[in-house]
Amino acid sequence: MPRTKSLKERLLSRHYPTFHGAVAECLRSGETGDSALAEALLSVTKDRRVVIAAALGDIRGDAGTEALRNAIDGPGASRDLRCAGLLALAKRVGASASADFARHLASSDFVVKSYAMICLAGAGDDRAWDQALKRLNQIVDQPRRNANDPSDVAITIGYLARHTLAIGSRRSIALVRWVREHWERLTDTERRWLARHWPGCVPNGPEVASVVPPDAEAIRQAVRGPLFDAPAFDLDGPSTAGSPDDDDDDW
Repeated sequence: MPRTKSLKERLLSRHYPTFHGAVAECLRSGETGDSALAEALLSVTKDRRVVIAAALGDIRGDAGTEALRNAIDGPGASRDLRCAGLLALAKRVGASASADFARHLASSDFVVKSYAMICLAGAGDDRAWDQALKRLNQIVDQPRRNANDPSDVAITIGYLARHTLAIGSRRSIALVRWVREHWERLTDTERRWLARHWPGCVPNGPEVASVVPPDAEAIRQAVRGPLFDAPAFDLDGPSTAGSPDDDDDDW
């Protein structure tokens, strides 16, 4: 009778349904699964590292957070791994990963920057405020990649807005002035987004120093969306029909 393979062996299997089934089992196993995924993260192929990193965002435990940091900061980390890893950290530890988000906001990769900004806006603290304002100036005139609501520009404004601190603060005045000075360079979708979530900042709003900051929690929820709130891993993915123990040469 064939030997039953361990969870670790199945995570390292070359047979994708076997691997997928092992990841799903980890997600159902709590801290034990978190440890197994963390251990396997850098031992699988690059594409599967992305799968495991994403799955680690849907589970909690003592091992996964450090493993994610080691993976995304390691030499040769792919764009997809860094994006999936940052989002997983945001889902796992929230503002505690703000230093990670801020560091990757300085990445030379535009997509990684976008994910870092999403994570800051949806979960981060205010340490990257000045860095984000500088980025806003860099992206406001760039073509929008899609018509998604919110856009990268809106997400960046959202992050800045939820950390303006108080009426008449340096941050609040700087951001309101920026929005009004750049109003014609924003898309219609971005203007509607701002009018809905922070009506005071629009050009016909109150005097700059009198603008009331937006509801920080409402802004945070508005920029999170399904990236944060939907599971990253499909537990009902590839069929595992046929016992994993039957494919002795798959690993």
